Amino acid sequence: MSAGDLPKSVPKRILIVEDNELNMKLLNDVLEAYGYDIVKTGSGAAVLELARTHRPDLVLMDIQLPDISGLDAARQLKGDPETRAPSRWRATNAGRSTAAATAISPSRSCCASFSRRSKNS
Repeated sequence: MSAGDLPKSVPKRILIVEDNELNMKLLNDVLEAYGYDIVKTGSGAAVLELARTHRPDLVLMDIQLPDISGLDAARQLKGDPETRAPSRWRATNAGRSTAAATAISPSRSCCASFSRRSKNS
């Protein structure tokens, strides 16, 4: 059996929560180019319902959203039995020069900061 005959795997689904249109387009275009299935919203309030409906493998979330803090939205996701499954949550602040992000482990109640250059990402 050649590599062309192997069944295609289902693409991983990523939920992007970003209110800045340029950042959203950049994330969407890059991730789609790598074959990911993308679900997008600019609203933190919509995250819980979208995560329940689409079951993302990864959530990339801006921490400064106009309607609700990205960290509060991430806590809602972690607290809901239907949405706590993804093993990696990422909250980003693309506008900051430090390029820092916060990873929220679903198995812990604390947050750990790391640099974008971290080997853990």
